Amino acid sequence: VRMVTGDNVHTACAIARQCGILTDGVALEGPRFRAMTPREVDEVLPRLQVLARSSPEDKYLLVTRLNGHGLPSTRAEWEDKHPGFSWEKDRDNLLPGYREEWLPPRP
Repeated sequence: VRMVTGDNVHTACAIARQCGILTDGVALEGPRFRAMTPREVDEVLPRLQVLARSSPEDKYLLVTRLNGHGLPSTRAEWEDKHPGFSWEKDRDNLLPGYREEWLPPRP
């Protein structure tokens, strides 16, 4: 279970502790989450229990990284999602990532 909210991190953590959601896991704020690479997000996801100050885009990125639905399957799809960025230089640094890099760490 994860708590995803627009509340500030202190309020979100207090409520999450009261509800038994935040135990020994990680709490992040949306701006930090958005700045992470797909690899960094995948490393923190197993421990992520609270995402505070989150935007609708943060919620989309979180669910996309968890289930893979909506990840670009081709270079063209990725470039459509990231106009102005280079597939060669930026593909491993921008969320939500792409299907090819998402699949290998999954069982």
